[in-house]
Parts: sequence; C-alpha cells; structure tokens
Amino acid sequence: MGTNVNVKPQVSGGGVLGNGWDAFGSFSYIKLNGNRKHNEQDLFYGYGNLGYRRDDRHETRLHVDLQDFDYEGVSAITKETAEKRSLSELEHGRPSDRFSGLSSRPTSHCVA
Repeated sequence: MGTNVNVKPQVSGGGVLGNGWDAFGSFSYIKLNGNRKHNEQDLFYGYGNLGYRRDDRHETRLHVDLQDFDYEGVSAITKETAEKRSLSELEHGRPSDRFSGLSSRPTSHCVA
C-alpha cells in the first residue's frame, strides 16, 4: 500500500501435481487513485498454465492470460470534441492531433 490509494496485492503459486502434470497461477490487482482528478486506475491480471510432460521429448502446455483494465486518464481533448470528429480524421491525423484536439499545423522550434 502507498499514498493516493496505491494498492498492489499479488498472489501466485504452483507445483508438480504428479503423473507428468504441473500447474502455476498468479493473480494481481492494482488500484491507483492518482495524484489529480480523473486519474484513477483499477487493473486485474491473472495468469495460469497447466502442463503435461509425457517424456523428456514431449510436453504440452496450456497458457491462460486474463486482464481487465479500468483506466481513467486525463486528456486535453473533451468528450464533445471527440464525438464531433469523424472516424477519417482520427485514422489519418497525426497522433498529437488525435489526442490534443489541435489543428494539423507543422511546428518548428529554434534554440539559440
């Protein structure tokens, strides 16, 4: 645990089950309240695998990866602006344009 409701518990375990079988699993949860408004995160990660080894040359393994992200991030673009822009603008605009709501103008910087 930490400041700003910063929580990161994790549990994992595994072992040999016998007769060539083994398993492993890991689960973690992250809760961050952020350091400003509208910057909260809830993340859940789950991973597991189940394996079977018939002999030294043959092994089969099943991997399962689960993730659930609930992320609220701060952006300079408003919901209203995002809804007004067409899909074409979002697909063909520069990345900085897509997220900032600024027009497509080249920018140059001089350092003296």
